Amino acid sequence: MDPFSQSHQEAIELFQRHFNLARSRSDLEDLRLLLRHYSKIPYENISKIIKVASHEELEGKFRLPLEVMQDHMEHRLGGTCFSLTYFLEEILRSWEYSCHKAMAHMSAGENIHCVIVADLAGNRYLVDPGYLLWQPLLLSSERPQTFFTPQGGVEVRYDPAAGEFHLFTFNARGRKWRYRFADRSVSEIDFRQHWIASFSKPTLHNILLNQLTEKGLLYVRGNHLRLTSFEEERKANIRQEYHRQIQDLFGIKPQWVEEALSILRRQRQEWQHQKPKGQDLG
Repeated sequence: MDPFSQSHQEAIELFQRHFNLARSRSDLEDLRLLLRHYSKIPYENISKIIKVASHEELEGKFRLPLEVMQDHMEHRLGGTCFSLTYFLEEILRSWEYSCHKAMAHMSAGENIHCVIVADLAGNRYLVDPGYLLWQPLLLSSERPQTFFTPQGGVEVRYDPAAGEFHLFTFNARGRKWRYRFADRSVSEIDFRQHWIASFSKPTLHNILLNQLTEKGLLYVRGNHLRLTSFEEERKANIRQEYHRQIQDLFGIKPQWVEEALSILRRQRQEWQHQKPKGQDLG
C-alpha cells in the first residue's frame, strides 16, 4: 500500500489540539501563529536514523505526519526537513492556503533541502520548517528582504540571472550563505525521490538536533553543542554525559539517543569491514 495515499487529517487535528490552534480570518497572522508553534517541533535525525535502519522495505522508512506528531507529543521528537515540510504542507492545505513545495540546494549538495512557498493575496512567502524559521518570509524579486529571528538575522535575496532566491543568516559576527531555491513547485514523485535519496545522505552519519529557544538556536552535531543568538555564539563539547545533556536540552530520553548511537556505531563497523584497504573513515 502506498503510504502517501492515506489521509493525514488525524495528524492535523492532533497538531491543532496540542497547540490549541484554530483558523481565524487573517491569513498572514494565522500563518505566523501556526509557524511559531510548528517551530517548537525540533529538527532532529534520531528518529530518522532509527526508522531507516529498522525497515528493509522502502515504504516503512518514511516518517509521515501522524507518526511525527505522536512521537513529538510522547517523546519530544520531531523530524528532518522532508518529514517536517510534508506535514506542514498538509496542515497549510487543510487551512486552505495556496502553497507548494520547492527543492533547495546547499553547499553539501543539490536537492537536499526543501521549503514551502505560500501565496497570500498575491504575495509569495517562504516557509521553512526544516530551518526552524518561525515566521513567513516575504519573497521579492525587486529588493532583498531582511528579518530577525531569535538566532539572528535572515536575508532573502533574488538572483535574476539564475532565477533563484538565496537565503543568508547573519549576526554580530558576520553573514553566511545557507541555500538557494527557485520558486518552482516540485512534483510529488520527484519530492519522494529526493526524500528517498536522503535515507543514505551524510545527515544520517551523525546525530543532528536543532531547537529554537528564547535565547537563540540550540544546535547539536555529534558531541558538539552550539547556542547561537544575534549577540554571541557559545560552543561546548557535550561528550561527557551525552545522553543526559540531550534529555536536558531537548527532552529526548536516553534510550532514543542510545538506539541511534548504536545504529551509527554498527554502521561504522560495517563500513570499516567493507571499505577498500587504505581508505579512511570520513
